[in-house]
Amino acid sequence: MSSKCSLMNKKQAAFITKAACFLFFLSLSLFNPENSSAMDTQLEFKRIDLITQARKSKAWENPEWHKLLFYEKNLFGGTSSNVNNERFFLSKSGAISPQLELEAAIDGLFFDGKPDESPECRFPERYRWLRKQLNINEDKAAKPVCREFEEWKNTLDVGNASLVFAGSYLNNPASSYGHTFLRLHRRHTEGADMLDYTLNYAAKAENDKGLLYAVKGIFGAYPGQFATTPYYIKIQEYRNAGSRDLWEFPLNLSEEEMETLLRRAWEMGSFTYPYYFFPKNCSWALLPLLEVVRPGIQIENRFNVAVIPSDSAKVIAETFKSRPLYRPSLLKTVQWKRSQLSSEEQDAAYDLSNGKKQKEALAALDRFSDERKAAILEYSGDYISWLVHSGKIRKEEGDKRTMPLMSARAALGQHETFTGQPETPPSILDAHESFRLMAGTVFYSGGSAIEFAARGALQDLLDNPDGYAEDSELELLNLRGRYAFDTGRVYLEEAILGKAASFNPVSRWERQKSWGMGIKLEQARETGRRIGNALIGTPYAEAGISYRVDNSNWLSQYRPMLYALGGLEAGIGPSLGDDDWRIGGGLRFGVLAEAMPYYAKSSDGKDKPVYSRSGRIRINAEARSYGYFAGYSAALWTGKIAASYSLSRNSAIRTQYNWRKSYNEFGIYFSHFIPAP
Repeated sequence: MSSKCSLMNKKQAAFITKAACFLFFLSLSLFNPENSSAMDTQLEFKRIDLITQARKSKAWENPEWHKLLFYEKNLFGGTSSNVNNERFFLSKSGAISPQLELEAAIDGLFFDGKPDESPECRFPERYRWLRKQLNINEDKAAKPVCREFEEWKNTLDVGNASLVFAGSYLNNPASSYGHTFLRLHRRHTEGADMLDYTLNYAAKAENDKGLLYAVKGIFGAYPGQFATTPYYIKIQEYRNAGSRDLWEFPLNLSEEEMETLLRRAWEMGSFTYPYYFFPKNCSWALLPLLEVVRPGIQIENRFNVAVIPSDSAKVIAETFKSRPLYRPSLLKTVQWKRSQLSSEEQDAAYDLSNGKKQKEALAALDRFSDERKAAILEYSGDYISWLVHSGKIRKEEGDKRTMPLMSARAALGQHETFTGQPETPPSILDAHESFRLMAGTVFYSGGSAIEFAARGALQDLLDNPDGYAEDSELELLNLRGRYAFDTGRVYLEEAILGKAASFNPVSRWERQKSWGMGIKLEQARETGRRIGNALIGTPYAEAGISYRVDNSNWLSQYRPMLYALGGLEAGIGPSLGDDDWRIGGGLRFGVLAEAMPYYAKSSDGKDKPVYSRSGRIRINAEARSYGYFAGYSAALWTGKIAASYSLSRNSAIRTQYNWRKSYNEFGIYFSHFIPAP
């Protein structure tokens, strides 16, 4: 009897426990403010069962769930998402609670409304993961038919994807460090690049330009958004109008990975996110996206402070074991075709393209063979196209100049003119790393010092330019500290907060200005203050002209570039006399040259530089004369003679002699590049 009673008590206890659990979860459902739709009893049992299963496994702690929702550890030890768009979350507390967001996602499985408006159709990749994680089949929760998503996917008809890196373009602050996006290769369109699409993340900056654009971008005032755009538009934007080389890195995704990419792109494309030029830019957005596409890879955690597009392109290419494919800019293609013309043929092409005496120039072509006529006419048309794309002339004027040339070319029939493409330069994979450390010894009148320096990014005129924009400077947070042996003092020699310069050598074909700008702290030794006590702040801007010696004489092998820039600058600091400030202007002029280890003959018999990771010598000499018309008025004469020698891709030694009025110094340094922290 006692055993029967005991058995009855156990059964009763089990029943009471199940009933209590049901009533408890039912009460949660009825009083949950985020669950506004009533569910029938059967669906409610299924929902409760899934939530119970999720709580037992703590599915919200899965790293993949955190990647899907951009969850990170915050300063207070908790977890929060770095997306601040509330529409990205299903739970009102989803931005700070992975658990509540996952449980809200489970509720979304039982959405009662139009399928395309369901959470599962809005977030297809999120729900694919959820169904797999909790083993949710059609019996537990029916899948909605997401017609809008399927139509979008079928329109794209994508078979694979490539990472595209557009080289830096210093004339646009947002593109100074390059740009990355994905090219979506459509099926059955091999060789028809114009039919492909791109997946691009960029700031929606409207019409802001210049300083306002830079400031707002630094502080995240712009929304960023994913968009799918036809590839030909990006080619027009970057290759043609921006004169930027494009590098493609095939990702070689599997069919399953490609499906994941499209699901993720769909759910990301409906929202905007804060866009920051440095930590949350075009390249940052691709890193977590690709981590979702290929689970197990770790690329986002390679960047802790800032994400530079060139660095992210390297990391992605290395991770996906991809070799680059080169698409030269329209300008480089035009320059390469011009190099295939003789001097006389170039003169004829110039007369044809400038639009002043085109009829006479067309008649004068009779002195050339039909084959050479065809080449001259084709080049002239391409050059006019570049003038239009770069904004040098209006499209209407370009069409007016081009039509007679195309008619004359068509009359000549078929001729082989230009074959191949420009020589492939070093890619970003051949470039040095972005973060530079430097140490050296400096000697000056009356003493010496040791110097230690660190630069956040990226390039100055003496650094090896392989993989970066040629004839340019782009520096961010370049800090130089010294210890003076004669005084026993440690002091800041210079701090370049930001600096950019672009030298665009002029010719009769291309006339673009050279310019520079920056803001820095520097020691104004011309004031006579004690070393280390003459720190001033100096913003400046300059513009002018540069010219490269590029002909057949012996000097051209060193590619010397001459430049002269006029500028304005301001200075502020207690060492500038009683006024503590000055404003003035002046002239900076100099020369940049380089020597390659050796030269080789190309297929056309001409010398071409052999790109080498060691042995390259770069020399820069310049002088600067400034006068000041307000505040501290003493004139300033400065200059330098500097040289660098590449030891390897990431190492170099350099020497530099500087003068600043009556102060002179000579230094020798060792520099080494490492990946950005």
